[in-house]
Amino acid sequence: AFYTLARRKTLLPESLGKVGAALGVRPEALLESGDAEIDAMRTLAARAGDIAGRNPGADFDTIRHVLLLLRKDPVERLRRALVRSQ
Repeated sequence: AFYTLARRKTLLPESLGKVGAALGVRPEALLESGDAEIDAMRTLAARAGDIAGRNPGADFDTIRHVLLLLRKDPVERLRRALVRSQ
């Protein structure tokens, strides 16, 4: 497997290259995540952890999910709820 990979021009999947070409961006840019996003998720997870710590019966993942939803516009949250209820 190593020698097969060593002979390839890139290790990225061919489909990723095609998507990048269609969008006019480097394929590697599709894999990059901004530091701001990572920091925001860490902050959110810490906040969810604090809330879960103060509420022993609460589920961490549920709290995290609610905090994510609270970032969305109320109209968007209502639209999603209506779509899911059908």
